[in-house]
Amino acid sequence: MHFRVISPDQRGAGKSGPAGDIQKNTTADLVADMERIRLQLGIDRWLLVGGSWGATLALATALAHPESVTGLVLRASFLARPQDIDGFFSGAPGVLLDGWRQLPELDQDAALEVVRSWFAWEQSKSGDTGPHVALRGAALSAMHCRYRIQSHYLRNGCWLQDPPLLERLEPLGNMRIALLHGAEDRVCHVQGAIELSGKLSNSTLTVVPSAGHAPTHPDMVRAMVQTLDDIAQHCW
Repeated sequence: MHFRVISPDQRGAGKSGPAGDIQKNTTADLVADMERIRLQLGIDRWLLVGGSWGATLALATALAHPESVTGLVLRASFLARPQDIDGFFSGAPGVLLDGWRQLPELDQDAALEVVRSWFAWEQSKSGDTGPHVALRGAALSAMHCRYRIQSHYLRNGCWLQDPPLLERLEPLGNMRIALLHGAEDRVCHVQGAIELSGKLSNSTLTVVPSAGHAPTHPDMVRAMVQTLDDIAQHCW
């Protein structure tokens, strides 16, 4: 079995424009986009794979359209609870603590100061073993767009707090779900994945001992490849 891989860029990100736009950009809009993509491509049912916010969006899509999903592979699950959001920013420099919620409304100079601080804070917590990108020029502009959208989502609780995600899982029934999480993840703590797994009767949780949040950690890469190989072999 071979996978047909579809990698959409969400609203305001990647090749989807306008870059950094937060108008008509909510979780419900993204879930609707996912369903439009599925129908446009003539896909009956698909396996949803995502990491961090991508795991959140995959989970939200499956909850909205469970009949169209064969299963889920969720890495570094983010549950968008107040403690998950506050936990990420806890201990951050003052410029980030004071500015992340207001980022979309800040003038250019103030916004870029917050962006640089956010980027450095995220890098310090992610455990990424790859080369770090110098944050200037086009890279700085792209990160500004990214964090602008991220601020918009986080300050609204990603529209997933009433009720919380952990209280919405009934539609998934016996859907097969593979959870992978780095034990050293300091962006999305492993406890969230443990709680999520406890609510999903047909899920498996693989905790990768030495991995953090970064998808590029060699042990996490191996765990993801193994999981997808197993799925291909057993034709989820």
